[in-house]
Amino acid sequence: MMKFIRKIYDKSAELILNEWTAAAALSLYMVIMHLEFSYFQYVDLFELIAKAVRYLLYLVMLVRMILIYVRNKEMPSVLMLGMFLLGIVITVLRGDRGIVILLLFVYGLKDIDFNKILNIVYHTHFAVFISLVCASLLGIIPNWSIDNANRLRYFLGYRFATIPTTYFFIILVLQMVVRREKIKASELMMDTVIAVLLYSYTDSRTGMFLSMIVIACMLYLKLRNKLPVHQRIADFFMNNKVVRRILYALCWLTPVMIYGIIILVIIKYNEGSAFAIKINSVLSSRIYYSSRALSRYGVPLLGKNITWYGWGGYGYVSQPDFEYNYIDISYLSILYNKGLIMLVLYMCMISLGLEKTVKENDFPMLAAMILILMWAMIEPNLLAIEMNIFTIYIFRASEEKLHMSKRRTIYETV
Repeated sequence: MMKFIRKIYDKSAELILNEWTAAAALSLYMVIMHLEFSYFQYVDLFELIAKAVRYLLYLVMLVRMILIYVRNKEMPSVLMLGMFLLGIVITVLRGDRGIVILLLFVYGLKDIDFNKILNIVYHTHFAVFISLVCASLLGIIPNWSIDNANRLRYFLGYRFATIPTTYFFIILVLQMVVRREKIKASELMMDTVIAVLLYSYTDSRTGMFLSMIVIACMLYLKLRNKLPVHQRIADFFMNNKVVRRILYALCWLTPVMIYGIIILVIIKYNEGSAFAIKINSVLSSRIYYSSRALSRYGVPLLGKNITWYGWGGYGYVSQPDFEYNYIDISYLSILYNKGLIMLVLYMCMISLGLEKTVKENDFPMLAAMILILMWAMIEPNLLAIEMNIFTIYIFRASEEKLHMSKRRTIYETV
């Protein structure tokens, strides 16, 4: 009997630890979460199925995580235990399970090469994105629209006009890291056409701007080996010790500077600065609502129980009878939903991720992470793994750094 049970356990463990199982689970999760930002969020049957599938996938990731550590006879790291403890505390205090869910995928996919993860997420998001946009334009699903201050904006199957541009930006960043120098001119042309068409339908200015920056970066990646100046630039950044030290310093300063810029603009806005008011206008009142949140809620250590009200879907199209109360800037969204402790920890981990890209001379990855940090200034989903899969890279870089520090301490002790 025990042999039979052991055989069942071994077969089940082998199936769950199979790379294809992990790939299928990750891809399915990306599909479900992508559709959660679309018209399907308002379909009751879909919501019921999506919830059941999500919890099944959480279970798969939990079991994978446990089996990985059991198989490798490895003790959980201080970072993992600390983050899980913080996530559980925040879940208990304010019902936000975001950190726990994030950690299930970070450590449940611990044995999967990150480049494979990028490939899966890139192709999954692209397939869902094209399907939703085409279905909305063909009339298969609703293509809601809103005329706000003479800006006619179509939702293209999503629950708000900015979301298709956001997902396209994420797809472009993934494409840049996945395709690198292998990107074809035809792909860049197609990306440009889609970006222009998206802008014409959604009138999402900031999203369009960021998308064009990514396309420009991909063009440089394609042409850089043919540019005479590229090798001199590469040697300057890779072989100059002073420049390397400056780059490492910037890895730690960049997150601080971004947050500092946001706070400075908010302060200047409160003081009535014409420049800050203009930025607020360009960013669709993001500065105003962030300033109001800071004055209302302060700086919580572990987040606050705040009911957020945002536009989108039926509520936006028909009767928006509530007071808008939503934070679109990730750095403040993390502060209020997860707390100052999580914000500081994540900022430090971002710096370690940037440091790893510089150390490995992986400039496409460095560009991707910087672009994501810029995007996080206008979107609230920096910690959502379905939007920012690079969080896995950031956690892995942090684990590597802690492991190296531990080995160095043991070596010095011996």
